[in-house]
Amino acid sequence: MTAKEDPPACVVRRSSYGGAAYENIIALCEDEFRDPQGLHTVSYFDHGFHGFSADLFHKMPGRFGERDAETVREGYENAFHEFVINVERMDRLLADLETGDLIRTVVETSDGGIHCDWVYSGEYIVGATLDTTAVESMDRKMSALATRIRKLAFNQPGRMPGGDIEAEAAGLAEPVTPHLARGELLGEAAARGLREVCVPRLTAGDLHYVALHVDWEFRFSADVFDNPALDSWFHRLTRDLRRKQYLEVARRLQRDLAELTHALWRFTHEPFRRVVLDVESGAIFVYPLNRSGAFLLGVTLFQPLVPHAEDRMRELLPDVERVLDETPP
Repeated sequence: MTAKEDPPACVVRRSSYGGAAYENIIALCEDEFRDPQGLHTVSYFDHGFHGFSADLFHKMPGRFGERDAETVREGYENAFHEFVINVERMDRLLADLETGDLIRTVVETSDGGIHCDWVYSGEYIVGATLDTTAVESMDRKMSALATRIRKLAFNQPGRMPGGDIEAEAAGLAEPVTPHLARGELLGEAAARGLREVCVPRLTAGDLHYVALHVDWEFRFSADVFDNPALDSWFHRLTRDLRRKQYLEVARRLQRDLAELTHALWRFTHEPFRRVVLDVESGAIFVYPLNRSGAFLLGVTLFQPLVPHAEDRMRELLPDVERVLDETPP
């Protein structure tokens, strides 16, 4: 490097698998690291093979203890490879919902966050931050990067991973009475409290379904699937069948989250704070609660409104925790 050259924005590690085939995508990733906004590393995978990685580990001395940057880099690449395998498996499991491919998967822990985006047939890009305050900015940055790669490398339109923060719900039908369901083990006082905090957060505009599970068992749900504004999502699937399918998704989470935990052990040993499964038409949000096997599951069917629906989930979380503290289910 001469005196006139800028230092590299990141360290790129190319595998022997793709040769020069990824250079245009690598250049797009390098551009992102010029203003990383909390993004510390990305890895690209092509039909199960690692294509390349780019990271800022050389700028983080002391962050990894006695491990050198190359050891950390290899460990994260292996963790991200396992993560992609799990994402592909979950994509197949979500197919029956008929809401499209799983295009964005986000896992957040007290160590940071990891984001996987479907880019093209069999190709994924994974990014991560080790800064707990930068998970949201990293998430947005990775969604934008995946969209740029689709447009500039594959001449394909974006799929709106993460939705549109500026989107507004408009032209929706009048509100209808939410559909409520209650598990056998839920007491009347807890059911009343959950109804009072959950129903006001539901709207045909963004958050369409929310369910509480404790000890991995169903306790309570509320939804606005009966609103005429959502008729297009029930051409083949009935409302009741879709409700049953989300119960099945929740039932599988005990195994799915355990497998995700195992896949990411090189990245984090901390429990998950949130998991987002962002499909082509909406998203599923999973927020663990402060008790064993308890979590809140939310759903939106509107892709542009994904960020707004998740904001409602975040607002709802402490209210549900309070209800459970006051009236244990």
